[in-house]
Amino acid sequence: MRLQVMLSADKLDAIAESYGVTNISPWLTGSQGLVYRGRIFTIRSVTSNSFAGSEVLYFLVATE
Repeated sequence: MRLQVMLSADKLDAIAESYGVTNISPWLTGSQGLVYRGRIFTIRSVTSNSFAGSEVLYFLVATE
């Protein structure tokens, strides 16, 4: 099974800041994974969409 997830950069920035993280894409890629319906999915890729020099959205692809 493959999941595609879109996350708001504003919300994710606030969470990352509380952990002292400054570069979100590698942080997400190196994480334990994504939990969906009680199952853990490995994050395979993270890309961001930016506007005016700032990230707006993060796109994750995760597989079981």
